[in-house]
Amino acid sequence: MTFEGSEMWLLLASVEAEMVPTDVPNTKPELGIKSRSERLRDVIFVWFKQCVADQTFIGDFETFYTQKLESIINGIKTKLHD
Repeated sequence: MTFEGSEMWLLLASVEAEMVPTDVPNTKPELGIKSRSERLRDVIFVWFKQCVADQTFIGDFETFYTQKLESIINGIKTKLHD
């Protein structure tokens, strides 16, 4: 029997507690699904690592992240109608 790739739930309860089927969630967990903002941050982090390796940026990730987000925001603002 293999459990690889299977969805499973582990319920913990004290010896005195009674487990009933309604204790088991009936929704699927959202594992491995990143939000768009998490994906963007991950991509910017890879970009940061490449810039540090190329020595085109010196500093920490938070500074790099802030600069790039501001650049993205300002780029979008230039496309907005007055």
